[in-house]
Order: sequence, then C-alpha cells, then structure tokens
Amino acid sequence: MDQANSAPTAPLYSQLPYPGDGVVRTTSARILLEGLRRHAPELLSRQPLWIADVGCGTGEATAGIARLLPQARVVGIDVNPASLEMAAALGRRCGGNLMFAAVDVTSPLDETLQRAGVSAREGKFDVITSMGVLHHLADPAVGFSNVLPDTAA
Repeated sequence: MDQANSAPTAPLYSQLPYPGDGVVRTTSARILLEGLRRHAPELLSRQPLWIADVGCGTGEATAGIARLLPQARVVGIDVNPASLEMAAALGRRCGGNLMFAAVDVTSPLDETLQRAGVSAREGKFDVITSMGVLHHLADPAVGFSNVLPDTAA
C-alpha cells in the first residue's frame, strides 16, 4: 500500500474488523435508493445497475445495498484482508448479486479489479458509494482519483 494513503488505524482494522457482527444493514441502502429515486431515477431501470462500495469493510452495508437493489451487481471493495474474509462469508450467505474484491484505492480501480479476477465491465460502475473511508486516507484526492478516474487529484 502506498504510504501516502496509509492511515495509522489500518493495523487496528486488521485486528478488529468493523463492524463485524454479520448483520445486513440497510440504512445506507435506503438512503442511496431514495437519492437515486430523487436525483437519478433512470439508473433504477438499468439491467444490471453496477454499484461499487469503496471501503466496504465487513460488507454489512454492501449486503444491504444488494438486498434493496436486486437488479444491481454490487461489488464491495476493501484493502483489509480480515474485513474481506468476513464480507465474503456474509456474501455467501446473501448470495446472488454481491461480490467482494481486495482493492487498494492507491491504484486505478479498473486495473486492480482485473488483477483480483473481476471482469472489466465490473470495473466501470454506474454508482459508487463510500462510507467512513475518507478519514482513513492521508490524501483522499489521490485515493478517490483512482476510483473516479475522470476527476483530477
């Protein structure tokens, strides 16, 4: 990982993945769904609607998105192996339209997803969410310029 985007909390999350209780959380998904209905209703008719959850952690909010948007393909990405292990277990329980991949936002998203075995189409998203991530990046502009490559860092 590029030290410019490493946070002092990274080792803590490796030891104690958060939230880590295996509950599918739908609060963020309901907010996302309402935002799409209000500001981008045309996206809701896309089949499939591609959604990335950057910094998904243990995948609980990501699973909530997949549950409330069954027409979507939801890809949770995170850099933390311990969190992703828990997310993958939750994904196996939820099934269907949900997958997880190890991604470091200090590298371009599409390239990193391809290395992780996720197809090129899955590297191009209609919606990108990120909750509770910015404060973990020493330079959020660098990290998110890789997620949103059309923006300047």
